[in-house]
Amino acid sequence: MPRFNIIFRTCDAVLSLHDVPRPFGLDKKSLLKTCFLSLYESVRNHPHRIVVIGDRLTPETEAFFRRFPVEVMNRELNNELSIRLSLDVALDCPDLEWVYFCEDDYLHRPETFNFISGFLADRRNILATEQGKGGDPAGRPLFIHPPDYPDRYLARYRRPSWLFVSPGCHWREVDSVTFTFMAETSSLRKYESVLRRSAV
Repeated sequence: MPRFNIIFRTCDAVLSLHDVPRPFGLDKKSLLKTCFLSLYESVRNHPHRIVVIGDRLTPETEAFFRRFPVEVMNRELNNELSIRLSLDVALDCPDLEWVYFCEDDYLHRPETFNFISGFLADRRNILATEQGKGGDPAGRPLFIHPPDYPDRYLARYRRPSWLFVSPGCHWREVDSVTFTFMAETSSLRKYESVLRRSAV
């Protein structure tokens, strides 16, 4: 069973990065707590470590995280510094472990990590394809963006991409992600310079 090192980046400031309204009309503190709890419940039966990287969290929010078996790093940061600190923490993990960078506004289903673990256990077979666009995905480093956005199914947003079926769900090849994704530490080392440039 894979071990997950989860780096949960969070900030409980009222405004969002681009002043976009919060989902379901929730205030930021309620949203980040709801999203963290969904993540925690989903991963709790899998080998894991959680590091919370907080950007100027209020004492109330920091106290919420300290109720759980997690490491809390609460500092004065911004988006760029938060991503850079996340990478520093990730690169200290063992090569064959998985690092999951998770922003604080993603909900996780209870079975999310069961699906991910099942996919990782059989990824060579699941990703084995005939040679085609970009070669054989099974032979390349794997980066996983767990969300499945509903708009990817609308005609105007659809793009040709690989689809892979694993027990319980399917996976789609995408060409861009947010800073919520996972990869083996060895892959992060290989692409460290690219990842650091993406923080800007």
